[in-house]
Amino acid sequence: MRFMERVTLMAALSLASGCRDQSDARLAWLAEQSVEAQARQNEEMARQSRQVAEASRALVEADAQARRELVETHASLQEDLHEERASLDERRDDLERDRQAAARQRRTDPLIANAIMAVGVLLACIAPLALAGYVLYSMNRPDSQADAMNELLLAEFVSEQPILLPRAPCSPPPLVRDSPPSLAAPDQPNGDGDT
Repeated sequence: MRFMERVTLMAALSLASGCRDQSDARLAWLAEQSVEAQARQNEEMARQSRQVAEASRALVEADAQARRELVETHASLQEDLHEERASLDERRDDLERDRQAAARQRRTDPLIANAIMAVGVLLACIAPLALAGYVLYSMNRPDSQADAMNELLLAEFVSEQPILLPRAPCSPPPLVRDSPPSLAAPDQPNGDGDT
């Protein structure tokens, strides 16, 4: 900027002095050219400054967007990691409960099996004793109806003319035993006349 001010000042001084010689004209022309070049450079620098500013703004916006996306991605990853940890903790707790249930079952199953077996053996031992006790009790218990029934049935079996139970119409023939001739009884005489 100072250079431009100087060139403008020199151009103004040369015009004010009113020198019309050629060196002054040439100086004025150079000053004018210099001012125009300086103006073009200033315009180019302003344009470049605008481009740099726009590029910087775009870069800042892109950086901000990238940071937002990074923060969102990080938050999403943290949330996913938290959910996964919670799921793993839940599964680990389920596994621990299953392990404890299996350990309890391993302790109680043999006890229950032994108790069932002991009860079965006890029942197997008591059953004959209970049956024998019942038989003894039944034999020693006075029962007038059972005694009367037993006497009636006994009388029917031994009677020659049963009333309740009919006899079979024909009885099988009596068994006759023939003895072989070679085996004769000693008290019977032999057919030969020998004694």
